[in-house]
Amino acid sequence: MFNEAGSRSFYDRFVHLSPIRPIPSTFNIQTVFLDTCIYFCIETEHLSLYQLVHYLISIRRTSRIVYLLSVLTDKNRYIMTIDFYYLPGSAPCRNVLLAAKAVGVELNLKYTDIMKGEHLTPEFIKINPQHTIPTLDDNGFAIWESRAIMTYLQQQYGKDDSLYPKDPKRRALVDQRLYFDMGTLYSSFYEYYSPIFFGDGKSDPAKFEKVNDAFKFLDIFIGNNDYSTGNNLTLADLALVSTVSTFEVMNYDLSPYKNVSRWFAKVKATAPGYEEANGKPVLAFKERVDSFIEKRNK
Repeated sequence: MFNEAGSRSFYDRFVHLSPIRPIPSTFNIQTVFLDTCIYFCIETEHLSLYQLVHYLISIRRTSRIVYLLSVLTDKNRYIMTIDFYYLPGSAPCRNVLLAAKAVGVELNLKYTDIMKGEHLTPEFIKINPQHTIPTLDDNGFAIWESRAIMTYLQQQYGKDDSLYPKDPKRRALVDQRLYFDMGTLYSSFYEYYSPIFFGDGKSDPAKFEKVNDAFKFLDIFIGNNDYSTGNNLTLADLALVSTVSTFEVMNYDLSPYKNVSRWFAKVKATAPGYEEANGKPVLAFKERVDSFIEKRNK
């Protein structure tokens, strides 16, 4: 039987015996017994609510435990681990990192080295049969494709719908921009730059014209608005800024597109955690590309 005086000794035993990976967490646990009720606050870096419940059950010496209630603050809503399999610098991975920052959810980053075939292991294929990066595993729920992950995080954990509106017309605009980013803008980057990075190093003028056309469309979409669908930051802006920043570090000239240039500066200044999620990683992408080209040209 626990009592108020003994709650600290329980805490000490839990910390020392529990094989829980450290994650920042502070919350209150209320344990209710048939004939007594105690409260204790666990302030630790070792907490997983699921594991705590099972630990309590495994060590109890009485059948008097009726139930266990958890009282979580907003700051500590995300106790269970959300694993994110990613490749640093990858534009689709940066999409998700930006979305996570904007939503306010912490991801457990799992660097997946595709050059070593880590995406082809039986363990990873069990999570994602397509073995693509990025992939999110939210406590057994697996989802891949970066824009699908972005919308999932917002709908599952977002505090409001500002990033991905519930209104059908406003949401349709966000979806259209997301699909435009995937199917037109990012696609034009891949088609034009991939042969330069990984092929013979030669550029194709026709494919470069498709890049220019994509930016002309984006410039029209933005118009006089602050953001790509209006005057509020949405998931569409986070996906688009990841792509546009990739063009920028490859020395693509954005200056002919005045609306894009203004929007780009706005998003970089207002997207939560921009430097950590995209600013620094896109520079790392540029360094890897430069290194690859240098080795190829030797």
